[in-house]
Amino acid sequence: MRFKGVVLWGVLVLSAFITLPVSANQDMEEMMQMIEALKARVEQLELQLAQQSRKVEQVAAASGHAQPEHVQAMNRRLVKLEQAKKSNSRYGGVDFHGVVEVEAMSGDDHTGMDGSDVTLATVELGFDFSAFNDWVIASFATSYEEDGSDKWEVDNAFFTIGNTEKYPLYLSAGRMYVPFGNFETNLVSDTLALEIGETRETAIQLGFEMDDWYGSAYVFNGDVDESGDDEVENYGFNLGYGMEGEDSSLGVGLSWTNSLSDSDGIEDTVPTPIQDYVSGYGVHGVYRTGPWSFMGEYITATEDFLAGELAWKTGGAKPSAYNMEVGYDFEAFGGRESNVAFAMQGTDEAVALGLPEKKWLAGFSTTLYENTSLAVEYVNADDYSVSDGGTGKDGNAVTLQVAVEF
Repeated sequence: MRFKGVVLWGVLVLSAFITLPVSANQDMEEMMQMIEALKARVEQLELQLAQQSRKVEQVAAASGHAQPEHVQAMNRRLVKLEQAKKSNSRYGGVDFHGVVEVEAMSGDDHTGMDGSDVTLATVELGFDFSAFNDWVIASFATSYEEDGSDKWEVDNAFFTIGNTEKYPLYLSAGRMYVPFGNFETNLVSDTLALEIGETRETAIQLGFEMDDWYGSAYVFNGDVDESGDDEVENYGFNLGYGMEGEDSSLGVGLSWTNSLSDSDGIEDTVPTPIQDYVSGYGVHGVYRTGPWSFMGEYITATEDFLAGELAWKTGGAKPSAYNMEVGYDFEAFGGRESNVAFAMQGTDEAVALGLPEKKWLAGFSTTLYENTSLAVEYVNADDYSVSDGGTGKDGNAVTLQVAVEF
């Protein structure tokens, strides 16, 4: 954008010197007025360029939303890397990225306890490296969450070999979030589907992107073992399809894993070893038309856990979760990109995981400055009934989040 502004200035100023009459008696005040007019015109053109850039980003986002989040993130990073390669920066081929999120919360939980807090919700620092060629990219990110442990950890660290613009197959290996579930939302809180399904492991993944189709298969050695075996015996796959029109996009996907117990939200609750792995599957859909977005997702185990592994009433649990959400994009506060969203979420047989049975959420978000956003969210959550092992009560919370990212 800065380069385009300089070019516009040069062209317009050069045109001014060519067309203005050269005369020793030229009125200096008239010349200054013309320069001011040129300056105003350049500022107007720069504003138009900025608006066009935002429209391009919105079209790219609409396309990306037809794919799962891990594919969206990789595409965003590849675009940044291409820009870095073409720049004259000494960091050519390396894209540094990060985010700082601070949240202020006030509310009460289902036990009736009131509380409020200000937390450093997330800090993430990372980079993507692709300086040598356009067939290999290495990604690394470290993160911190103020959850009592006060520790930094490696969030992800993996490499990808492939260039799907030239060849449909790619290979990824390292510590990653395996492509099980989608978990997309416009709100501050993670979805209940994410709480049950998100899985981060050191894995090997083979995938493809061809026309409007994408998919992958992966293997890993999970933290929850079956019958004491410490082997690479966990695996899964995902398959999706996305299409886009002039002002709309649609994405649907299916994912499956042979060990739902290795998800981040379940593995600390079940014992290891377990008698048999419990598989799980997820389906999701995202539809966007104009400023509207509609999201739906469902994650579930395919069979019951044993009662001694994950309990539900007098037997074993078969946990599941869903999310249904609608969002609306608009401009407010002087043209700032904003969004309102409403969601209904729920779980079944997940009381042993400490999750609510129902949640209703409403949120508003807007941009304060470039790369700086403000969001506010209201949540009402209902616990399971006493007969199901819960308290039968509900809780409410309001969260204000300010996020700065680069």
